[in-house]
Amino acid sequence: MTVEHQHPDPTPVIETLNRPGIVVVFRGLERRAILRAAEVLVSERHILALEVTAESEGAFAAVRELADEFGAEFPVGLGTVRTVEEASEASRSGATFGVAPGANPDVIQRLRAEGLVAVPGVLTPTEIDTALTAGADMLKVFPAGIFGADHLDTMTRPFGSPPLILSGGIEPNYVRGLAAEGFGTFAIGAPLLGVADAASTGELELRKLRSYQAAIDVSVEVSA
Repeated sequence: MTVEHQHPDPTPVIETLNRPGIVVVFRGLERRAILRAAEVLVSERHILALEVTAESEGAFAAVRELADEFGAEFPVGLGTVRTVEEASEASRSGATFGVAPGANPDVIQRLRAEGLVAVPGVLTPTEIDTALTAGADMLKVFPAGIFGADHLDTMTRPFGSPPLILSGGIEPNYVRGLAAEGFGTFAIGAPLLGVADAASTGELELRKLRSYQAAIDVSVEVSA
């Protein structure tokens, strides 16, 4: 008799990622730097989730450690998931969501099959259609910083206005403008983390974080 593996309900992760706030993206940092930065960030306002990109050295080990340390309170995900093998390894490492750079149906479907929330990257209506048809739970618009709220709304409305994570070129003024129009979830990496050496000594860009937090307060007020 075949026993079917039971995955956790992804709904709480989707609900968390769809709230106003920041998904912190750790890209190109070594594992110890990621953990040190995460220890500071998880106590800050508007931090929703932690994401380690797959091309980072020791990415899967970092995901496992973040999941063990913080996973009870914060979704932990793998970013830049380009292959079905990476999607499966993300699940084995304890990730609860996977972010892809494109709308590869095989990757989206493997993430879903592994019980992860699937967040593929899109930029056009065709890619949105492909991603949603393949079963995407949310969409990452990248690079979002070149688009205003009107464009994002017009592009996604024919598809039922699916939940979005905005990534790429995300500065505080952009967040403030989009937040005022009801867009609330932003994936942010380098502007918060600076260079690897700075993060490894715990010197996060906390002044910049305060600017993001103030901007996201606008979104919280709009959704209240």
